[in-house]
Amino acid sequence: MYERYLFSSTNLKAKATKFIDRAQWQWLADASYEDCIDWLKTTWYKPIVDQEPETAFQQMLLDELSFLSRNLEETYLKLLVWDGWFHALKYKREGLKNPLVIFAEKMQWQFEKEILKTLEQVWFSRTPVAELRIDVLNLNVSFEYESALKSENIRSFWRLRNQLLLLKLILRCKTLNLPCDELNRFEWFKTKDLIARPVEDWPSLVPPQLKDPLLRMIEGKDVDLVIRAELYRFAQRAFKTIVSGPEVLVYYFYHKLWEIEDLMSLLECKKNNVPKQVWQERMLKLNV
Repeated sequence: MYERYLFSSTNLKAKATKFIDRAQWQWLADASYEDCIDWLKTTWYKPIVDQEPETAFQQMLLDELSFLSRNLEETYLKLLVWDGWFHALKYKREGLKNPLVIFAEKMQWQFEKEILKTLEQVWFSRTPVAELRIDVLNLNVSFEYESALKSENIRSFWRLRNQLLLLKLILRCKTLNLPCDELNRFEWFKTKDLIARPVEDWPSLVPPQLKDPLLRMIEGKDVDLVIRAELYRFAQRAFKTIVSGPEVLVYYFYHKLWEIEDLMSLLECKKNNVPKQVWQERMLKLNV
């Protein structure tokens, strides 16, 4: 295992030096829209300013997945393709075929292809109930993936992701008074008890590692940032110190995914003159 991933791990650790540090993120937060554009043109994020958002996002992920597919075992690659596609939904335009779906088809992942088709059909109805169905389908697939992951570190990372997404869904159901019976089947913690009890009782019903992020969700913090921050901290602890292995490739993929999302959000907010205090608290590197 160590030897299989040695070359790609070394390569990616070198590429990881191109990630944006906190000081540069602060500069981007303070800079004008035009200065941000000029700076990004000098980096490996140049496609963000050269293409439409959905095209840039999907193409950059596809490029990374194509590179990772040379070495990464199929079990982990499927996980990244699935989650990458799920993140790409927010940039989806009707009638535009997602390159990640094409990638999955080339890999002959029939089961995932059918799930993707179902999700796309649900997505375009754009209602709270439809969005809940998307997230439930995501958890169904994610639950199946978890048991197939051989790496204990990656399995723990994926389980944490799933637990945090489930907390997000239960809280959304409670807040919007949506039916959440479908969530009872996910037993990462005392799901039925959370659904039955008032929100203020929840912190005593979840595992210790989920208490702090849950409290931040309940307090009204940006839920997606809470989830990304917890996963980022976990990856920093569990993946970053590993010399060679699938963890290095997974860590690299998520680090770049989150950075692309934040850069696209930052540019959109600056372009539309959204006040800094509104969006700055959603930027990962400025809040961890």
